[in-house]
Amino acid sequence: EARPFEVAADGEHGRAFGVLVHALLEQVDWKRPDVAALAAFARARAATEGFGNGAVREATELVARFLATPLAQRIGAAARVITEMPFVQQREDGSLMEGAIDLVVDEGEK
Repeated sequence: EARPFEVAADGEHGRAFGVLVHALLEQVDWKRPDVAALAAFARARAATEGFGNGAVREATELVARFLATPLAQRIGAAARVITEMPFVQQREDGSLMEGAIDLVVDEGEK
């Protein structure tokens, strides 16, 4: 039996599927998640990037299942949610590493 978030994806398909799921998660309005809007976004993305209907359905269902979890609800209830927050960090050798943190959640004082 598959675990709730397990998908059978490997190789190039796995990477492409991961990119699609990540793109969907970037679009989530954590205060008011809208799975229908995410599905529409996935279909539009599929049209430009060549994802099949199966991948679109599978990715949308995966994200929808996550949005129904207590963790997703906790994120939605947070005081502040920041997606794709840029950062720069200086390494020990003096070089800089740049990137983005996918999701930062501030639940306020507890």
